Amino acid sequence: MSKITIVGGNIIERIGGKDLSFARGEIINIGSSVIQTGKEKGVSYGIPRFTPLIQQIKLIVNFRPKKDWKGEFGFDWMRQDDTKLFNDNKFIDIVAYQYTDSKYTTKVKSHNQYDGYFKTDKTMYDNLKKLYKPFSIPWKTIKDTRTGKEKHAEYYPPWLSIKKDKEVEITFFAEIEEEADYLEFSKSDYFTFTPNTIEIKGQKKIPLDKYKITIKCVKEFSSDQTIDLKAFKEEKGTKIESLVGKINVWANDKSKQKKKDVVFVEIRTLAISSKKEKKNNNR
Repeated sequence: MSKITIVGGNIIERIGGKDLSFARGEIINIGSSVIQTGKEKGVSYGIPRFTPLIQQIKLIVNFRPKKDWKGEFGFDWMRQDDTKLFNDNKFIDIVAYQYTDSKYTTKVKSHNQYDGYFKTDKTMYDNLKKLYKPFSIPWKTIKDTRTGKEKHAEYYPPWLSIKKDKEVEITFFAEIEEEADYLEFSKSDYFTFTPNTIEIKGQKKIPLDKYKITIKCVKEFSSDQTIDLKAFKEEKGTKIESLVGKINVWANDKSKQKKKDVVFVEIRTLAISSKKEKKNNNR
């Protein structure tokens, strides 16, 4: 959807608060001259903030794999250490470069070298965050671990991989600042949801694994899709709805499907506390 506005004269806006512009792509200003003035704090540049999630109901749903998930379907989420799943370590603590020395001067080049010195890298972490197409949550603030200052919390939609006619089972937990009557998935040409509607009236918090959701893909698609979950409530005779959860889904038509031949090779290695060879029994 596009919008084009043509004005023959001037556009003058008088704003009592903030004037914010957010775009997935570029923001371009062209004129005979472009003037930006920061009266008190100057003009700053840097990594852009994420688009705010505009909500009438203050509620956020975070999707996660079910508790016995072992990778049988593709599900990638921004690790926050909020499940008990294997390797759910906070990305902010482990996204790092590996060095050969304690002063972090020489990076390790071999992908097979597991020992060394690790140093987290903010740029690499920030680039990773962008892959999840995140939003900021205006009503929720957290402390920035690097600066110690309060900032808006960020919402990271996970990525799901699913083929046509396949089903996956996931779960979620919800942070509820304002109660809602029910949750409902938006209509989709590509997916069905069981259940499609979840009654949550009176609930102030929804823990992980309380509800299970089955997602089935009914049609292939050549471009990435999204799954939207909305919250609804009645207020003074008016139905209010708000986007509260989202899942990114990788394109799954035949052009995106790959076939790999895998060969398992038995190896022998030294046990950690022994000099004797130990057979690998993991199959």
